[in-house]
Amino acid sequence: MRDYESAVTSFDYLPLAARDLHGELTALNACLECCDRHAQGDAVALYCEAQDGRAAHYTFRELRAYAARFGNFLREQGVKPGDRVAGLMPRRVELLIAILGTWRIGAVYQPLFTAFGPKAIEQRLGCSGARWIVTDAHNRPKLDDIADCPLSS
Repeated sequence: MRDYESAVTSFDYLPLAARDLHGELTALNACLECCDRHAQGDAVALYCEAQDGRAAHYTFRELRAYAARFGNFLREQGVKPGDRVAGLMPRRVELLIAILGTWRIGAVYQPLFTAFGPKAIEQRLGCSGARWIVTDAHNRPKLDDIADCPLSS
């Protein structure tokens, strides 16, 4: 780009948003934009391979259904739009489902990297005010010594 300053000052995202988004900028739902709007037919959203070499794929329709179930679970736990849901999970399909399900109900997803120790997790939870933590059996012990640890599943 030859003239960055001109590009920045003349850039207008509204025509792009009107053309490319299904929601409104004032009430954008990331789950709708990233997944649901692509869920017609059998379009593949994710190809993955487990550590043991097993391969799998998930369609947008499957991810939409899993995210809806997880979003309903979060609602049943009392999570409301605007609440923060932290995720302490490895990079597997369940992580994507947790993110999409959180977005689906209007909550905010906060990543917690699995390499973090308890003090780093505690600091981030304290700053974010997360009310819920989604984790797996391997990472769950990292939460044992955290003061005022929110609920986890």
